[in-house]
Order: sequence, then structure tokens, then C-alpha cells
Amino acid sequence: MVTEMLNSAMFDVNCNDDKQRTCLHIACSRGYLDIVKLLLEYGANPNIRDCVSNLPIHLAIISSHVPVVTLLLEAGADIHSLDTNGKTVLHLAGTRLRWLLNDENHKASAKLKFEAIMIMNMIKEYLKRRKTSNTDLDLLADQLENSFNLDDINCLTKKLLNQFETFNISSDSFESDKQNLLNKSFHSFFGLNKLFQID
Repeated sequence: MVTEMLNSAMFDVNCNDDKQRTCLHIACSRGYLDIVKLLLEYGANPNIRDCVSNLPIHLAIISSHVPVVTLLLEAGADIHSLDTNGKTVLHLAGTRLRWLLNDENHKASAKLKFEAIMIMNMIKEYLKRRKTSNTDLDLLADQLENSFNLDDINCLTKKLLNQFETFNISSDSFESDKQNLLNKSFHSFFGLNKLFQID
């Protein structure tokens, strides 16, 4: 059905709703990887902002849909873009890892390993887009992939979190993006309140 709609001459893949969310925003927020892939194949723009200035990639990462984030990075999503709180995807991924390490249901578990590996894959794509590499991250990824001891998984995930400080991020891009966000008083007024009103 989605393919039929996308093939319709009347359908604009980048059309938006009253909150300026495109189909891609909604699919990303819900983690519909196959639909995200299809929308991108049909020309969906991954760099359109909604009414509170979030890109689809921001909605994907705050909803913990890391494979969707990786797909968006591969499709050309802006790696320097800031969300309404002035955070990049990398910052949000670090926040997610920190939460996982502190949450009793995830700490030292197979789920922690699974999410940490997904975040590593996302970071690798991020670094590839920046045309940089990180051999420590590659080594850490191999160790985590081959680790089955829960204490080791916890320790390696902590090492991954420590690695976040070493990623080279252009502060000039952030400052420019942050200034653009500050100039839009509408965004700062509504903040995250509207973000979670996804129908």
C-alpha cells in the first residue's frame, strides 16, 4: 500500500502535516526501518525540520531507533544538526548509552550489548561521513561483538561511552546551527512539548 501511494503522481513524498512533520519524521519516530528505507528511495529529504526544528534523525535517536539513525546518516542526514536542546545525534547517542548503563533492567545484559553495538555502527557511519576513522572504536567494536560475559559487556560499554569525548566534532558548525535555533523564538517557546505529541 505504501509503495502504491509513493508511485502515485499526486503524492509528494515531502508533504507535511500541521506540525510540519513529513512521512519520514513519523516513520523515523516509530522506528519503521523498511518504510524509512522506501521513503528515502523515493526521494524523501532527511534534512527537513518540523515545527520545533527537529529533523527525522533527532526523532529516531530520542526514540532509540538507532538502525534508523544509521540509515539516515547513509542517506545524507546532516551530521552537525542540533535538536531543540542544542544536541547533536552523537550527544543523544551518548545520553542513551549513559541511561542504559544506569538502568537496572539493562545494565550488564544482552540488551545492553545489542544497543551498544547498534550505537557503534551508527558512530562508524558518522565517522565515515566525516572522512575520519577511530582505531580504538574498531577494536572496541570487535571486543564487544565477541564478548558474552555480562560484566565484560558492561565494562566495554563504559569504554565506548568514554570514547565519545574523542570524536572530533566541528564546534563552528554547532555554533552556527545553535544561533539559527535561537533566532526562532517559536521553537524555544514550544520546546519539547510538541515533540512528544506525535499522533
